Amino acid sequence: MPYLPFPGTWPEFCPSEKVDHSRSFLSPSLYFQLADWFEYYTNILELNVWVSSTISSLWQDPTSKKWHVTIIRRKTGPNGQVLEQERRLLVKHVIFCTGMGSPNPPIPSFSGMDTFKGQILHSGNYKRALDYQGKKVVIIGAGTSGMSSMLTSLMFIHESAMLTDSPRHLHGLL
Repeated sequence: MPYLPFPGTWPEFCPSEKVDHSRSFLSPSLYFQLADWFEYYTNILELNVWVSSTISSLWQDPTSKKWHVTIIRRKTGPNGQVLEQERRLLVKHVIFCTGMGSPNPPIPSFSGMDTFKGQILHSGNYKRALDYQGKKVVIIGAGTSGMSSMLTSLMFIHESAMLTDSPRHLHGLL
């Protein structure tokens, strides 16, 4: 991470939160350590991070080239009630990061998808490899989620393969 590296005692590839820690050789508390570390990182660098927020409107002014963003920010109130606050921002840049936890993860379409009889699942909906025990699985992509899914699949899935768009250097996983 910029300005503050991960602790030197951590593994080179941290697993995603989808790893079934009860059936894994990975540290059961690693995910919580990672979440705590991210919280520490944002606090130490004084970053303003909003979670549980939804963009309700986004448009670019053609003259100024600035973006008008309306965000619905959800927070838990003192009595446990959910509070919604609308915030309007005028910014120069917008970065779309619909990674982990996105309610509508992007799923590419490919030939034969409509006639495929098996299950097609985005990694955001993948919970644990044990649910696919004895099945044949293809993992498409070798990013963080793909690597984590492949690692856990080696323990439970009958037959698995990984497809990527370019060669990858895999080391230290097994």
